[in-house]
Amino acid sequence: MPMSSAAPIARWQIETHFQRLAQQLHDEPAGLDAPRAALFAFTIAIVAGNALALVMGALRAAHGEEAVRELSYYYFVLEVSQTWKGMAVAVAESDWAFVRH
Repeated sequence: MPMSSAAPIARWQIETHFQRLAQQLHDEPAGLDAPRAALFAFTIAIVAGNALALVMGALRAAHGEEAVRELSYYYFVLEVSQTWKGMAVAVAESDWAFVRH
């Protein structure tokens, strides 16, 4: 049975998505010995990866493929990831205890 030409492209897109999760969204941060904390971090990385894909799709729809190619994933992720500083001020440390047990 011949493989569709769309199948390798879809596989490449999925592999690229998971590569971005690993490299830029740090899907497995070191030092998370608690399984629930590691699972929480992985889940947040997947949600962030899906948000990145959504932004890329919106950018592609509004400005074309060239704008997506010019997007720096590193700086985009850096900008979004710095939101934790505001969360650290707004949410008490004790409110995060559920991910440590």
